[in-house]
Amino acid sequence: MTPILAWLWIGRYRDTTDLHTLRAFGIGAMLQLAEHVPQPGIETLYLEVEDGQPVPAEAFARGIGFVEGVQQKGCTVIISCGAGQSRSVAFTVGVLHCLQGLAPVAALGLIRDKHPRAMPHPVVWRSLCQYLGHPYDRRDLV
Repeated sequence: MTPILAWLWIGRYRDTTDLHTLRAFGIGAMLQLAEHVPQPGIETLYLEVEDGQPVPAEAFARGIGFVEGVQQKGCTVIISCGAGQSRSVAFTVGVLHCLQGLAPVAALGLIRDKHPRAMPHPVVWRSLCQYLGHPYDRRDLV
């Protein structure tokens, strides 16, 4: 688990299975992109999003909207996918863009400062860029 902001974390699937650790870090909500892992007392949204596949705009809208809603309630949120490197990073970039006003490339840079293994799959990144109306450039990922 990697904190990006005080209230926003990125994690792996296995992080969502460890209720003790989730509680220790004050996680009150999870956006899950690998598998649905309900935990008592933690609000959860699972979106079936495959890595390396185009992400529908509706999935980004639902995921970012969920994070915005729970953040407004004061929850600390973890966005998780299988390895915590691609899908979770792309959704976190979307959150930072929509809620904090960061350009996608700047948001990715902020994430990489804290989480050096962050690397959205080019197809997932293209989907995010399309959703945000940001020009796609694969060089943004290097």
